Amino acid sequence: MNQVPLPFASRRVRSAFTLVELLFVCVIVALLLAVAAPLGMSVLRASSLNRATTMIMDELSAARQLAMTRNCEVEVRFYKIAADVSTQDLQFRAFRTFIMEPGVAGQGRPQGDVRYLPESIIIAADAESSTLFDYGNPNRSGLFLTKETLPGHAIEVDGLGFVFRPNGGTQLGPIDPPEGNWFMTFFSQSDPLNPETGLPYNFGTVQVDPVTGRARVFRP
Repeated sequence: MNQVPLPFASRRVRSAFTLVELLFVCVIVALLLAVAAPLGMSVLRASSLNRATTMIMDELSAARQLAMTRNCEVEVRFYKIAADVSTQDLQFRAFRTFIMEPGVAGQGRPQGDVRYLPESIIIAADAESSTLFDYGNPNRSGLFLTKETLPGHAIEVDGLGFVFRPNGGTQLGPIDPPEGNWFMTFFSQSDPLNPETGLPYNFGTVQVDPVTGRARVFRP
């Protein structure tokens, strides 16, 4: 019977990885993952913020165009909801457009489904970051507070919106700075905050011209 020569057999054994070599490779892979994971999460959050920017701008532009095309008043309403049923962290995370009924304040026909911002993205509710939500300021007008039960929600949620007129402008007032600056700021709750501004380093701001109704985006 033929046998494998000893030198060849020993070479086959030596071609395998040793336990030390495998451990060394595992350590390198773990280090690479530790470095890459935060960068990957940051990229994902930036992508979510870009999607939120597009969603908000598309909704405002479509509502303004709808008001001019239908020659009617159109409201964009933002909703304060929790991320899921297990938390009470109520934030502005969703919105929907309504064609308003003439002579009936706060009523309207929904145009499409409620749109939800990407996970972890919220719109700041404080007046300093979002004047479009500064409902309690007596120097501002044109904001409408509502309560309604959204599809998939068991309880009523707060809604806050403003109206586009048939000429494309808004009912927001005043129109002159500083109260005439109308904007909203949105960001990811997962991003670290800048101690100087109280906002994350990466955020978006949409400004609405109260006269023309046109919206534009600012990013740091």
